Amino acid sequence: MKRIKIVHEKVRGRGRYNIPGLKRSAPFKQALEFKLTANDCFIRVAASAVTGRVLVEYTSRRDRVLEVMGAIVKQIREQGIDSVLEEVNAAAREKPRTSNSLGKLKALVQ
Repeated sequence: MKRIKIVHEKVRGRGRYNIPGLKRSAPFKQALEFKLTANDCFIRVAASAVTGRVLVEYTSRRDRVLEVMGAIVKQIREQGIDSVLEEVNAAAREKPRTSNSLGKLKALVQ
């Protein structure tokens, strides 16, 4: 399995990473954004199926961020993208607790 590559980490609390398998895969993009957003390590997540990269703002140490991201990518691959997308759709159908979470879910499902 290919590894996550660091593209840019010069700004503290923010990084851009190349994720293997993300390029040209909208379902993987949705699943990755959903899983990363659900983790407390990450403040903001923006993945791109065009470039194969993800931009994250985080609160943890950089090594912890890479560890969590790697574990999530591995989980998505093992669990299957379709299974994770079912979670995304189920979460979108549930009544959100805040309007902010509704916006995030709508963006993920699109």
